[in-house]
Amino acid sequence: MIKLLFFLSVMIPFCSCGNENTKNKGKFISEKEFTKIYSDSLKKYHPEITYTIKQNLEIHAKSNELDFIHYLNNAYTSYKNEPDSLASVIQMYLKSSADLYKKEEPIQKNKIIPVIKDAAYIDEMAITLNQTNKTSEQVSLVYEKYNDKLVIVYAEDGENGIAYFTTERFKESGLNRDSLFPIAFRNLDAVLPKIEMLGEKGYYMITAGGNYEASLILLTDIWTKENIQVKGDIIITIPTRDLLLVTGSKDPDGIKKMRAVAKEAWETGPYQLIPDLFYWNGKKFEPYNK
Repeated sequence: MIKLLFFLSVMIPFCSCGNENTKNKGKFISEKEFTKIYSDSLKKYHPEITYTIKQNLEIHAKSNELDFIHYLNNAYTSYKNEPDSLASVIQMYLKSSADLYKKEEPIQKNKIIPVIKDAAYIDEMAITLNQTNKTSEQVSLVYEKYNDKLVIVYAEDGENGIAYFTTERFKESGLNRDSLFPIAFRNLDAVLPKIEMLGEKGYYMITAGGNYEASLILLTDIWTKENIQVKGDIIITIPTRDLLLVTGSKDPDGIKKMRAVAKEAWETGPYQLIPDLFYWNGKKFEPYNK
């Protein structure tokens, strides 16, 4: 059963990303320095691995059993948004990547969840995955189309974060592709924290713990006029993984504010998704081009 929205009437800031410190770039360490500090931290945790910095924000990890790449773009963006948080940001991202160093196990059916990504993400990840692929068969993430601009990517919800799995690993699981979405949908409902809607006067932000906001578009039960009281059709934007804004198609002020916030969040926030707007057609969200 989908958890009900909890309404809390507060004013949402024009943009929740960044602060005055982020505008003073002189306070930041450089991408090169950040990459070196991150690499040194990795070596302390995993001295048996050989790490090579190929370019800023890109660290290659290699051993007899492992061969993959750490991309630090999200970590560096998180640090820039909170310049005094260097140590805590690196610690958080090191923890979230810890599963990469564990022996690969079969996919756990009860951990599979659906994650919303922009369509371009699939091609970008295919390039990344095949950079270290030692076979002739092309590897990709397991996904399906949601609309022309968004896809549903399947992953495992783990203790340290969300781990996407490849087509190769999915074949080994023995799971049926047709049953994947129903399984993931049930699991998503089980792992979701309390869903809250913040805001008033037809302009809202919906929260769900910071990891699953974008996936809320799959919960058709919540996208009703009884739950979402706006003027006209329900309009949303999900510029980053943790930011879901809502307004109405007949609310020009709300639309204007939403576009501005989405643009800034997408340009400055970690875990970029897409700054576009989408409207609810009664069954799913489609691109809103007005």
